[in-house]
Amino acid sequence: MGLTGFVFGGGRRRTGAAAGFALIGVIALVALVAPAVALASGPRRIGRRPALPAGARAVGALAGSTRLGVTVTLQPRDSQALAAYATAVSTPGSSEY
Repeated sequence: MGLTGFVFGGGRRRTGAAAGFALIGVIALVALVAPAVALASGPRRIGRRPALPAGARAVGALAGSTRLGVTVTLQPRDSQALAAYATAVSTPGSSEY
């Protein structure tokens, strides 16, 4: 009876491990396929189209092969906290360094 219980218990552990490996496999498959599905649907605009800056005017479309240099600047919510963080991660001996 003890030997049967041991074999049964071992079988359950193997089943749990197999289920775990199967779950990891499914997650990996989804992680590999999801970006391809997103790219297949093409680019999507998020939010509103930005307004042209004062004095600018649209003159037409560029060729798809045209390279653009773009700088994006975000306004921080808390500039003092950002400055403190930048100092902390740049200061040797700081716990954030």
